[in-house]
Amino acid sequence: MKTQVLALFVLCVLFCLAESRTTLNKRNDIEKRIECKCEGDAPDLSHMTGTVYFSCKGGDGSWSKCNTYTAVADCCHQA
Repeated sequence: MKTQVLALFVLCVLFCLAESRTTLNKRNDIEKRIECKCEGDAPDLSHMTGTVYFSCKGGDGSWSKCNTYTAVADCCHQA
């Protein structure tokens, strides 16, 4: 009985890890695929301006959101 419970637990953990990896890959694909524009400027990859992120980086106010694609994907630019 304990072996069966342990096997079921391991299967659940493996499923969760696989699902997390799939979700991460989908997010990375969106970041690579979507180019956004902030204030009419074309994307500037050297400063990551116009790149879609799932949250604008920098709690210090160095990044700000200029457009929203979905509830979780934002177009960000350096302030």
